[in-house]
Amino acid sequence: MLTLKAQLTLHLAEIMIKMGLFEKAKLLIRVSDEKGKWEYQVIKEGQLSKKCLNSKDVFIIDTGKNIICYIGKDCSKAENAKAMMIASAYIRRAKRPPWIPLTRIREGQAQSYIDSLFTD
Repeated sequence: MLTLKAQLTLHLAEIMIKMGLFEKAKLLIRVSDEKGKWEYQVIKEGQLSKKCLNSKDVFIIDTGKNIICYIGKDCSKAENAKAMMIASAYIRRAKRPPWIPLTRIREGQAQSYIDSLFTD
């Protein structure tokens, strides 16, 4: 259970995010069914590196202003089929606003945009 001070700080941060006074840090999450069950792993928070992406998985990229569902070209059929559903579930679980834009991008598409999200 959070202390009263922590609860107030969290509430104030949520208000500031809603008002657009600061953005949530960039977040990269790997989604995989490689071991027969769905696994979610936070790969990096803050400054993101393209080296963290691979072709075999789906990634959720939270930029603070939008959510990108990045689909690797060699991901499994199940990952490909459920990628947007998984990204939508992330929006709910992370308590992101339901109106936040969600974009599906396959590896190799919109590469200049993807490159702009990373530091290298």
